[in-house]
Amino acid sequence: MSLRFRLIVLALLTIVCLLLTLPSTWKDSWNAPAWLSWMTEPSVNKGLDLAGGVGLDFAIDLDKVPEDRRPQVLSGIRQVLNGRVNSLGVSEPEIVFSTIGDEQHVRVTLAGVSDIEEAKKIIGKTIQLEFKVPREKPDAERSATMRTMAESFLASWKAAPDTEKKLLEKARETEPGNVYNGSKTVVESTLDPAFVKVLEATKPGEFTSEVVEATLSVDSGSELSTVRGMIAAKLTKKDKELVRSPKNNVSMADVNKEFGDAPSADLGMLTPKTDLGQKSWMSTQMASMEAGQVSDVLDTEDGFAVVKMNSKYTADQEVMKASHILFTTTDAGNAAATPEETANRDAVAKKSAEELLVRIQADPSKFDELAKQNTQEPGGKERAGDLGYFTKGMMVPEFETAAFALEPGQVSGVVKTQFGYHIIKAVEKKPQGEIWADMSRILVCYKGATDSACAKATRSKEDAQKRADEAMKKLREENVYGFDYALFNTTEDPWEPAVLDGKQLTGEYFKKADAVYQQGSVVPIVRIEFNDEGAKLFEQLTEKYIGKPMGIFVGGQQISAPTIRSKIPGGVAVIEGGFTVKTAVALARDLNTGAIPAPITLSGQEIVGPELGQGAFEKSILAGITGIALLSLYLIAYYRLSGFLAVLSLFVYTIMYVSVIKLVPGFNLTLASVAALILSVGMAVDGNVLIFERFKEEMNKGSNVAANIKKAFERAWSAIRDSQVSSLITAFILFMMGTEAVKGFAVYLIFGIILSLFTAIWVTRVLMQACGAMGLYKKSKK
Repeated sequence: MSLRFRLIVLALLTIVCLLLTLPSTWKDSWNAPAWLSWMTEPSVNKGLDLAGGVGLDFAIDLDKVPEDRRPQVLSGIRQVLNGRVNSLGVSEPEIVFSTIGDEQHVRVTLAGVSDIEEAKKIIGKTIQLEFKVPREKPDAERSATMRTMAESFLASWKAAPDTEKKLLEKARETEPGNVYNGSKTVVESTLDPAFVKVLEATKPGEFTSEVVEATLSVDSGSELSTVRGMIAAKLTKKDKELVRSPKNNVSMADVNKEFGDAPSADLGMLTPKTDLGQKSWMSTQMASMEAGQVSDVLDTEDGFAVVKMNSKYTADQEVMKASHILFTTTDAGNAAATPEETANRDAVAKKSAEELLVRIQADPSKFDELAKQNTQEPGGKERAGDLGYFTKGMMVPEFETAAFALEPGQVSGVVKTQFGYHIIKAVEKKPQGEIWADMSRILVCYKGATDSACAKATRSKEDAQKRADEAMKKLREENVYGFDYALFNTTEDPWEPAVLDGKQLTGEYFKKADAVYQQGSVVPIVRIEFNDEGAKLFEQLTEKYIGKPMGIFVGGQQISAPTIRSKIPGGVAVIEGGFTVKTAVALARDLNTGAIPAPITLSGQEIVGPELGQGAFEKSILAGITGIALLSLYLIAYYRLSGFLAVLSLFVYTIMYVSVIKLVPGFNLTLASVAALILSVGMAVDGNVLIFERFKEEMNKGSNVAANIKKAFERAWSAIRDSQVSSLITAFILFMMGTEAVKGFAVYLIFGIILSLFTAIWVTRVLMQACGAMGLYKKSKK
């Protein structure tokens, strides 16, 4: 690798790291493109000692947990809490277990969290294991219950609009998973008519006068779903808009009677080969419009037009339309016909077909008339033998081969199939990829328009355009409503708790869960074991519901619903959910920490301020800057050029350190990270000093700068390596045996040592070689 290339790499690395370390407030006005967001968006994540946060204390009820399983439960709770904390995007959380009196507690301290209620909701939730069976009887009271809840919500919302969030939280505590809310702006045709009726009577800015039971498309997490329920709403917008694909049920025929000049709006099936389809303005609409869409007003030579695409089809293979005349060779009323009778009938049918073909060839225009008189196909006479459109594969091979060999207007010879003898006429043939468009048109004429319907038109072009605009608005205009809503689901849950003799099968009877492999395979499953009472209840329930599914729910979410094939003794259930090893282990862990009767209850909370760490942080920064400044002056004064290069190397080290803290989610700015940074700077200086001393010795022996630089690094490396390895060993010991804060310091120190090795060995070397190549060392003597 050439020196020039290494200098370019070093320069680019320095520029990128420097841009990353700049304060985010400086970069807000850059308007950088999206692909540079990794450089402009990262900011320093402050730890608890600098940012403050929230402290939550939970009491753990271990009364029903066997003594020998308590360590496993506590370990699992720590893992679950860590996962929940990570979902909040919190940096460097503190999770500490303690014993207060006879109670086991866990304290969770979260840095930088401002919404304490959200933190409590996520951290303190309980994982619930439930078994359910299909609901047998409808819940007759559900609709009335949800109406009462919705009416109470609407009344409270009207009285205090700012309390909507708290009201929703309260409702969801009573009906988890059944209360939806959001904001929508939609056209009237997509709404339930019952809901529209209420919105029509409401003014923008006002609440609906009553709760209405209706269906609504709601956001249920990852997708939209249609839910029926009691809706309370506040109207935010009421307007009219032109919709490209209207669903207002306005008829083209009715609009044509009111505004159009053509006898009919129906254009039938168009293709690029039809007369109208060949016109450029129509072919453009055929290609660009989708089914259900209505165009803008089109200024054409035929007149002003508004067209609607009723349906559209692009042929994925060749399509044929044909008619035929059939002479059958079978007798439906004589199933037991002898071979002689069958042969005779075949001969008669063939002769009749050949004689009729001669007449058709003499005058092909009489094909339809002769088909009505002669075809023996059931129902064929009424259709004049019309078979409609078909593609290859839809007819028997003999018929298909003959039909697709014809061009439109041609008549085949006599064709024999299993049904009898056919004479086929090709009516239409459409190649693969051709567009078929069923379209309607409102034509508004003006004087000079070329369509035959406009021959006697006297209307001016300006008046015609206004008339066409009115027609287009009538077709496309729809009422639009914007509203905030809360929907209380009245749809009955298809599941109900698995209950027998008043006992419900839940986590109360749970003993443990394990991730295991299905017998005879490598498919991971989760094995659930019940206690003695639960085993008996599970056996009785499985006997009662043989042939029906049993739903297994964790935290309210359905995991699986296996069908019960037989009574299951032994108190063991299996969850098969298409698991990977990782997801099976995770589910077993969640069950062991959430379903075991060891609930966590919030017993205390506090806001943790950053004041205690802020003063120490400012003093640490000041001390670090002062120390580095004095060190830099000493290095430059004593080593001159080499000292200046060492200062540059330390600068690169510092900005790289801060860049990593900004980019890596797990790295946060804390007192520990600042202390580790300052300490590792000293270690980096040690490496530079060793290199410079060896370089001085080599320079005293000879003047070949490049060779002296190489020897200096080779001789200094063993001492640098041993020093840094001993420091790494110390840091690893701190990490393995220290408290959370000490572990954090150790991690930052390990990273700092590795980074200081890079800057001392590679960055300093590149800078020294560059100065040597420019002859600067000959002038400075050092």
